[in-house]
Amino acid sequence: MKGIDIKLKRFIKIRRFNYDSEKCYDESRGRRWVRRGKIEGEYRITWIKADNGHTAVMDASTWSTIEANITIKGQAEQRRYCSSKRKNLTVMEEISSVAKYERVGGWGHTGYGCYYDQNSNSAWGWEVHKRIREQIRLDLRDEVNDFLKLMGIKNNNEIIIGKITWEK
Repeated sequence: MKGIDIKLKRFIKIRRFNYDSEKCYDESRGRRWVRRGKIEGEYRITWIKADNGHTAVMDASTWSTIEANITIKGQAEQRRYCSSKRKNLTVMEEISSVAKYERVGGWGHTGYGCYYDQNSNSAWGWEVHKRIREQIRLDLRDEVNDFLKLMGIKNNNEIIIGKITWEK
């Protein structure tokens, strides 16, 4: 967070926002034509790359892009088939457990010959960890951009949400 006042940095890192994927639906963009699971929780901005070339004035024309990292805590929808009831059951679980994947096999620390055991369910499909992060990036981009504009960090280009981590 170069080029940002230390009080502003602390305020941005402490500030938490509510997130509900049901409320982020936007008809004008025409996305979410495929049913995705629901996400509820709160998030905070942990890091911003807003380096404007060592000048004290934050000018939008000198930045190419702004990148922000987010930490999110909450629950995500998970659907699994229950053979005794012969239907899918919908359960809200911790995001970190729904989007969990593990490396299986491989030779030592190099990872050659390994594969990832992907936690799949009928709400998200395959590669749940990627699909949840993709939906969070799409839903939160405008909200994070508006918040940063209020804080005086503005940009002509779109904001990029980089790393998304899970908070317990």
